[in-house]
Amino acid sequence: MLGRRSLISWSAQVFRWAIAWGGVTAASGQLPGLDAPVPIGGFANGVFPVSPPGTASGWQVVNAFPALTFVDPLWLAEVPGADELLVVGKSGQLWRFPKDPEVAAAEVVEVLDWREHTQFSEDQGFYSAVFHPRFGPATGEVPYVFVCYNHRPALAGADANHSYWRVSRFTWDFATGTLDPASEFVLMNQYDRCRWHNGGAMFFDNEGFLNITCGDGGDSSQGGGLTGPDGALSRTQRLDGGLFSGLFRIDVDNDPSRSHPIRRQPASPTNKPAGWPPSETKGYGIPNDNPWQDPAGGVLEEYASLGWRSPHTAHYDAVAGEVWVGDVGEGSREEMTRATAGDNAQWGYREGDIGGPAERPAELIGNDRPPFLVYPRSVGSCIIGGMRYRGAKWQDLLGGKILFGDHARGRVWTASVEENTPPVMEEIVAGLPTGDKAGLANFCTDASGEVYLMMVNGTNQSGGTIRKLTTAGISSEPPALLSQTGVFTNLATLETAPGVIPYEVANPLWSDGAAKQRWVILPNDGTHDSAAEDIVFSEKGNWVFPAGTVFVKHFEVSLSEIDPSQVKRLETRFLVCTENGGKYGMTYKWNEAGTDAELLAGGLSEAYEVVSAAGVTETRNWDYPSRGDCLLCHNPAAGQALGFRTAQLNRPHLYPSTGRTANQLATFNSLGMFDRTLTAEELADYIEARPLDDTTAPLEHRVRSYLDSNCSHCHRPGGQFEGFDARLGTPLQQQGLIDAVLRGNFDLGPDGRYIKPGDPSLSALHVRLAAVGDGNAMPPLAKNVVDDKAVTALNAWINGLDPAEFETIGAPQARYVRLVAWSEVNGNPWTTVGEFTILDGNGDAVPAASVDVSDFDSEELVGEFAPASNAVDDDPDTYWHTEWSASTPSHPHQITLDLGSSRELGGYVYTPRQDFANGRIADYQVSYSLDASTWTVMDEGTWPDSAAVQRFDGLVARRPARCQIAGPQSTVDGSFEVSIVFDTDVAGFDASGIQVTGGGVSDLRGSGYYYVATISPVDPTVQVSVATDAVNPSGVGSLASETLSFHFIDTLPPVPVFTGVPSQVAGPFQIGLGFGEPVSGLEAADFSIVNGRLDAISPDGDDYRLTVTPDSEGLVAISILPGAVVDAAANVMVEGTTVSVLYLEELLARNAGEASFLGGGMAVVPDAAAPHGEYLWLPEGGYPGNFDPPVKTDHRAEYGFVIRRAGDYRLRGLIRSTDASSDSFWVEIDGSQALGDVYLWDTQPVGAPDYQWDYLSDRNGADPVVLNLAEGARVVTVYGRDDGTRLDRLELESVRPLATLSGPPGSVGGAFTAGLVFSEPVSGLDPTDFTIHGGVVTAVTGGGSSYFVDVSPSATPVSLVLPADVVTDGEGALNFASNSISVTYLTPYLQWAQTYGVDGSAASLLADEDGDGVAKLLEFAFGLRPDRADGHVDDPAVSPPSGLPVAEMVDTGENARLALRFLRRKDMAGLIYEAQFGPTPGSFSPATGAPVVESIDATWERVTVSDSESIGTSAARFGRVKVSYPSP
Repeated sequence: MLGRRSLISWSAQVFRWAIAWGGVTAASGQLPGLDAPVPIGGFANGVFPVSPPGTASGWQVVNAFPALTFVDPLWLAEVPGADELLVVGKSGQLWRFPKDPEVAAAEVVEVLDWREHTQFSEDQGFYSAVFHPRFGPATGEVPYVFVCYNHRPALAGADANHSYWRVSRFTWDFATGTLDPASEFVLMNQYDRCRWHNGGAMFFDNEGFLNITCGDGGDSSQGGGLTGPDGALSRTQRLDGGLFSGLFRIDVDNDPSRSHPIRRQPASPTNKPAGWPPSETKGYGIPNDNPWQDPAGGVLEEYASLGWRSPHTAHYDAVAGEVWVGDVGEGSREEMTRATAGDNAQWGYREGDIGGPAERPAELIGNDRPPFLVYPRSVGSCIIGGMRYRGAKWQDLLGGKILFGDHARGRVWTASVEENTPPVMEEIVAGLPTGDKAGLANFCTDASGEVYLMMVNGTNQSGGTIRKLTTAGISSEPPALLSQTGVFTNLATLETAPGVIPYEVANPLWSDGAAKQRWVILPNDGTHDSAAEDIVFSEKGNWVFPAGTVFVKHFEVSLSEIDPSQVKRLETRFLVCTENGGKYGMTYKWNEAGTDAELLAGGLSEAYEVVSAAGVTETRNWDYPSRGDCLLCHNPAAGQALGFRTAQLNRPHLYPSTGRTANQLATFNSLGMFDRTLTAEELADYIEARPLDDTTAPLEHRVRSYLDSNCSHCHRPGGQFEGFDARLGTPLQQQGLIDAVLRGNFDLGPDGRYIKPGDPSLSALHVRLAAVGDGNAMPPLAKNVVDDKAVTALNAWINGLDPAEFETIGAPQARYVRLVAWSEVNGNPWTTVGEFTILDGNGDAVPAASVDVSDFDSEELVGEFAPASNAVDDDPDTYWHTEWSASTPSHPHQITLDLGSSRELGGYVYTPRQDFANGRIADYQVSYSLDASTWTVMDEGTWPDSAAVQRFDGLVARRPARCQIAGPQSTVDGSFEVSIVFDTDVAGFDASGIQVTGGGVSDLRGSGYYYVATISPVDPTVQVSVATDAVNPSGVGSLASETLSFHFIDTLPPVPVFTGVPSQVAGPFQIGLGFGEPVSGLEAADFSIVNGRLDAISPDGDDYRLTVTPDSEGLVAISILPGAVVDAAANVMVEGTTVSVLYLEELLARNAGEASFLGGGMAVVPDAAAPHGEYLWLPEGGYPGNFDPPVKTDHRAEYGFVIRRAGDYRLRGLIRSTDASSDSFWVEIDGSQALGDVYLWDTQPVGAPDYQWDYLSDRNGADPVVLNLAEGARVVTVYGRDDGTRLDRLELESVRPLATLSGPPGSVGGAFTAGLVFSEPVSGLDPTDFTIHGGVVTAVTGGGSSYFVDVSPSATPVSLVLPADVVTDGEGALNFASNSISVTYLTPYLQWAQTYGVDGSAASLLADEDGDGVAKLLEFAFGLRPDRADGHVDDPAVSPPSGLPVAEMVDTGENARLALRFLRRKDMAGLIYEAQFGPTPGSFSPATGAPVVESIDATWERVTVSDSESIGTSAARFGRVKVSYPSP
């Protein structure tokens, strides 16, 4: 009864019944695509498991130490002699902890913090740590630990691409169990010019020698790229350069009996920064049995094998004495190699089992060693592991097999190892987390050989875990066949079950040209009124779906470009949403006949043939995803569904079940599918993704819409490959695309960029989108065909980009920066700031020592020491707090910083208070100034309630905003839309910034960077452009757009649109009527009103206002008839339209703008963020004395309500209280001078960022207040008290359920459905509960608060009412009786008579009003008109069919006989046609021959009946058709 949506849901659903009978939504003026939710259970009525199904193998991974998380855990080893594990973090931290699954976080001990010396990035950092084989504290044992990492020297120029790859020895302190940081002894120090391909795996072999891997050092533009003279390939097939592309084997004990001293020092790559030391090795010996020895020092003798690209993981199998190396490929293959001494692993001239980017050396060094195992990029793209399982726990299942996985694909496999037998790969785990350097990072073992999976959570990110294999618990499987899911009721036509909603996206994800259909199943009980039934909506972010939501996508391809009817059904995929934002996916593969589809347990590739337009047969491949593959795109950063989000769904869709085309967002909103109701203004302003072929949108926006669909699930903050942000909600200027340096392995040389203006060949997006099958393809998963249309569009866009438009100018000069806090996250009156750092023109922090506090409004020095200076002390753990002990000044609060002198200003970094939310800023504004007098706003908005640091660098590298516009083709016939897209978010853009000649701007919608202007043409030539400096987002203005020209020829008729249509009225009402242009000729005769009368038509500019008085409770239908008006070009209005308004002698809801009296300072303010478009308030700061009693009765707003059913009610409001200084109203019922009971309503919650419902309370009294209200008119008076409280809507909510019936306005011709909506969910409704006259209730469907009542009429009028006390709500309260509805039942004959304006009474059935000698009943039966003489006979050549029966001869001679041919109405109950024959005109008998029936259309059929007697045996024969019909 106190549900969060009780009355607003009721009001909205009552209106949905109204629109079902021809009304329109008040918000959009357009019918939604669907009328009401259809109940359906979660997980497609329980068909799919509530948790992800287990893998086919039965293996899964679990957290080995649930209480522990680490930053980048990359390596694990057991500490010899202790039951502890050592973990290496890639950022340079090492920890140890007890080897106990129950270990607590407090038991973790830091062994070494080497972050200051570690250069870490995506592919570099601290890699490994191994204990000396004789490690221990006893005599003869050694305390050494050997590590491999990238060293960041304390030298100028050190960064991710300039460091040293290093192998060092540290000494273990047995007393503390830590590594002595002062004990580092460097063994290998190799200068490294690139962050990539560093290897870093280490192990001691059975001979006690230390082995280390290193890759080719990566590509670098300084070396000429991959194939340059000093590029990566130059280092792979040599032994006399640096320590690259090798597996190195050294003697750390320097045993002269087994090794000899180092004979050659490594070389450094070119471009080593000046002053940096040379590469160096020392402190170890070279094993005498290493494969390449040269006493003259001609080679680096450390090499045990060469030809490695990126051997990130390598493991030693002590049982077999084997080295297994996982080598990450360039772009096509991943490989696992069993390496032996003297091997050449082939990189450079081979990549796995295919040719590499370089030629095979004429004289090959070492043994040509092909990989043991290879898989293509369609399977994975970053191999991890390669160790043989030697543990005891899984010996029977895994013993001796290779364990390995893939970082990017989240999979784990085993491979068999048998001599002379190819390895057999078996996938045992899928769906491991993936992301931007998040996922599987290594396999490691403890001393017993048990395996641990090292899982990182992104570069230098916390949340990394250590997992282990287990076979426990497999969830149930989905149905084996698609037909068993119940989602489709007809697989041949893909007709779906009730509750399965179709949808489409603006730019589908490219799937090799496959055609796709999509549906969503959102669980609900007939009303979306709970969190378990609502989508958590976000304008630009991911939507979150309730558990049990199911997405369905069907794929099929055309097998012939010549004959499109040849189609192959491929697969139907399902994505199932689980608790807490989780999901899992699976697919069903269709059989060859296309009759059903079978559930796949794993991935699959399949070849099929396609006939091209030239008649050539091509073989193509289709990749069916595994369940793990589904989660690569549907990753944590991308959320659950990919395309099912605001921009992609913000477009029209044809809904087959209603035949209506409507905006999808508006339709979902009307069904209540979101967790809040979106306003019409919000819906109008949201970004729209635009298809590639929609030339009415700028090419730039179309291309970015495509990238959003195809790239943003990975390329986004937190995604698998951040690089750039492909989301459409991010403006181009902030996407990191234009002229941005490439990240990752892909290289286009020194000039390559993600997007290079004017040069597609140097633009990575273009190159990779146009690629397929060569390792460069993007997207990398399941792409076998290039999207030529997308490549062409991207090419055209890049070629059209002017590099000059992207040239930046310097940041603005400023000396002072001011931070203003307007509110606090919890509504408290104070402010805290942990740190406020200023950025210079390069985006670097201005040193705290250079910044002083020049002004602030208050600081707290007594209750705690929190001076303003704490905001700039370079310590985020201290904070500035405004005063609170002696006094508590209210917002706004401000602090002003002095930078010491004028300097370039790039932005700021705001660090909130870290230990507690108290005082954190919500609404803010940051400004800058040269003189602390004249201020320019830098940034403003609302910060979240979070300790996360907020960075703004929008003034760095500024440039004018670019502007693109597009519209329809050159000729227009009426008002048209122009899309306007800036490349950064802008504020203050309005119609004044649009230059129009020959017309004007009649509407402008949009926000951020995306706008759509409606242009109303006047002259034959219309030109549209956006002016220079129409906006000023960075203080440097904006560029002008191009100028569009249009030719206007007015050929369109006026189109009527009703506006301001209320959902419910309690008496006479007004609505608006517009035509989009001036018209003439409107008069009362142009309207048809059902259940009401039209009192007045009043001009309202070019539009009109209609005043209507209802007749009786129920729907009032207002129709404007065709031909009502003409425009200035003499175009006559063609089509009419209808709206419906529910009239009840009850009014329980009022919006802010519907006040009957508004006085004093009370004001109604338009606000797109308000759910109903405006709010009531007493303007903040205007009336400071209004807080205290007595009530200031002049500051009031009065709202009228009508109570039809006396009883107990609660009053609730949709309010927003920004802080504790604006959180209350005074409220009086049926009074306006505070002379009766006045309630002090403390509104809650305080500090919420949006509007929320709150019930009327009385301070120190009832909460909520229950009002006992008598029947009749009631007035609620709201008095302003605390300045700033905003009220959007008031509603009276009955304690007992209210029931409202609605039915079709006017008349019906047969069975009909009435709507029944309760004010809250109820139970116990049955068809026998209704009181009905003139018919029967045949069925009741629905549930919760919304029901359908099916009625079969038998007499007119049909009256229907639901009595009181037949259903109950969740608290046992019985319902009020509903209103009564009366529906006129017209037989088809009565409807026909009304159509022609003639008498339809029973007495007139045999009348002949048009004097043509044919009675009206026969005119009805044979399609003639009753209002004109038209007594002709049936002619089959005439359409539409009409005419009297025809007698004709059939057969000849003695068999000749008479036949009757006549028209007959189809499926007309009670209307009987009987053919009769006889010997005289007075003697007839029914025909006995079988009729021949020919169907003509949906209404008519033609019947021929032959006489049973021939004319040859009779003197004469006569025929007639007898028609009978019951009284109407």
